[in-house]
Amino acid sequence: ADKPASKREKRKVKKLAKTKDQLKRNASGDKTPLRMEDAKLMAMKKQAAKLKQKIADIKAKAKKENKIGNWDDASDELSRLNERIAEYKPKKSE
Repeated sequence: ADKPASKREKRKVKKLAKTKDQLKRNASGDKTPLRMEDAKLMAMKKQAAKLKQKIADIKAKAKKENKIGNWDDASDELSRLNERIAEYKPKKSE
């Protein structure tokens, strides 16, 4: 009965070592993302994902029906949103 426990122990030790290593390498702290994602940022990312899906749907429909689809507006909106996401800096709560 002690074998599973030793396996579990080994896994625990490995995980601890891995965590310590990660903490050591990211000691500066600014490379590590915040645990809690910013709500505004999450909303923008969700919207971007929706737009990507919408564009993919339009392209698929255009290909299926052998017609020209118009996804320019959605594509422009997506690139604007992606720029906003890239430039977004969450407010520091201090």
